[in-house]
Amino acid sequence: MHSETNLFDLIHESNIINFAIAFALLYFVLSKFLPKFASQRKAELEQEIAQAEQLKAEAEEKLAELEREIDRAKAESTRIVNEAKNSAEDIKNKTVEAAKAEIAKLSANAEKEIDMQAIIAREKLKKEIAASVVAETEKSLANRRDEIDSLIKDKVKQDLANI
Repeated sequence: MHSETNLFDLIHESNIINFAIAFALLYFVLSKFLPKFASQRKAELEQEIAQAEQLKAEAEEKLAELEREIDRAKAESTRIVNEAKNSAEDIKNKTVEAAKAEIAKLSANAEKEIDMQAIIAREKLKKEIAASVVAETEKSLANRRDEIDSLIKDKVKQDLANI
């Protein structure tokens, strides 16, 4: 057992020595490469931060440009809408004026037509009245002629009888 203990002690001591050697080698390797790796990593991180800041600045500039573009588009759309409203109002006014002019023209033509029809009706009525007066006059004259003829015949008969 004693040999076992010694062996255990040896293994135990050799592990401590191995651990110390590994730790020393690790420390040596890390002390050589870790600062280089750390400075390289630091430089990479600084470069990435600089790129991120540059990208952020570019994105902010792009955003500002897009906002200006949106403002221009809004202004343009407002201008177009206002022009369309003005054009529509002008067209409406012109259409209303044209309709009023057409109504006035049609009204004037209707008045002329009414006046013409009234003149025609008056002339027709005058002709009918004149024809009626002529007919009545002819009838009256025919009746009077008959009366006059009858009176003349009676007078001639009386004058003949007196003769």
